[in-house]
Amino acid sequence: RILAVVDVYDAIRSKRHYKKSVSLEQTLTIIRQDADNGLLDKDIVEVFCLHAAEFEKHLPSHQQIADS
Repeated sequence: RILAVVDVYDAIRSKRHYKKSVSLEQTLTIIRQDADNGLLDKDIVEVFCLHAAEFEKHLPSHQQIADS
């Protein structure tokens, strides 16, 4: 269940050759909606969202994404 949240975060947040990155705020909104719809564990999502900004600080510099 934890990995499911992290996987969704990575898939949405990361820039890919076929899509642009999504801001952290938008990403967390989508993840919360998925939890509300029963797709992700609400308790894990709640804790993840509280710490998501901290996770971003630890990304390697080539993976950091500027929010716009």
